[in-house]
Amino acid sequence: MGTAGEGRMKRIKKKWGQRIYLEWIDACMRVGWKTLEDAMDAGDDTYCQTNAFYIGESRGFVVVAHTIGKSSNSDMTGILHIPKKWITKWK
Repeated sequence: MGTAGEGRMKRIKKKWGQRIYLEWIDACMRVGWKTLEDAMDAGDDTYCQTNAFYIGESRGFVVVAHTIGKSSNSDMTGILHIPKKWITKWK
């Protein structure tokens, strides 16, 4: 298991197609008129987690997919690019 310390994430030691669990703090948007207090409270809506297949790392992102074919040359779907700096935990 890994954790991000002081904003720096260590390289994930996974190969293409291996299962990975990730937790991260995501950006969120509030719609409608809010008070200053409400606007400043992100609440729990920013916490995210996923179990997926590891695809790789590219330009500061960890790339995962929810469905993959038999090889890295196969098609994949449910692709998610998560900024490395947002990731708080992985295993």
